[in-house]
Amino acid sequence: RDFVLVITRKEEFVNVGYFVRDPNGVFFQVDLSPRPSSASACADPARDVFFVIDCSGSMQGSSITQAKKALEIFLKGMGKGVNFNIIRFGNDYQKLFPGCVPYSSKTLQEALAYLEATEANLGGTELLRPLREIYSHRTGELDRRSIVLITDGEIGNEEDVIALVQRHAATTRVFPVGIGYGPNEYLLKQIARVSNGAAELISPG
Repeated sequence: RDFVLVITRKEEFVNVGYFVRDPNGVFFQVDLSPRPSSASACADPARDVFFVIDCSGSMQGSSITQAKKALEIFLKGMGKGVNFNIIRFGNDYQKLFPGCVPYSSKTLQEALAYLEATEANLGGTELLRPLREIYSHRTGELDRRSIVLITDGEIGNEEDVIALVQRHAATTRVFPVGIGYGPNEYLLKQIARVSNGAAELISPG
């Protein structure tokens, strides 16, 4: 099976080349390690992640249970250097924090408590408003922003949502997670495609 081998060097990495000839052919590999001209050039840009969870009536039952479980896994899997926020949406939307906050044990516990109290009780599925709220916050030239959208995709203004996501693809990637037995696969995959993201479908269980 596949495996990952992690090698930690005692000395600074240097450029190196390998040349191998065997009965199967000739193989040549070059490993390059660019040297940044200044400390600022190698600084890790900010990373903002918005978790947007569908709490409309169509998510009642097993769908909202599965959505909460997926979001819990995402939250526990984040690491240092990430800023995040959770937005619940239906007819309206609600934010956990006023803006993105640094990921820490304290903010994780606040997020898990917020998630525990989340139910599919916000009426219709108005996705445009929370997306516009996220896009209204400008990002720096080197900033990276991602949206993890957890929904069954049962909305009526699909073309408007796709167009909005596409307009902001240069700064924000969207990763839709389809929940339930019959999520709107077309919408979820289109959102992922136009924003250079990726879509995943999760059935209950």
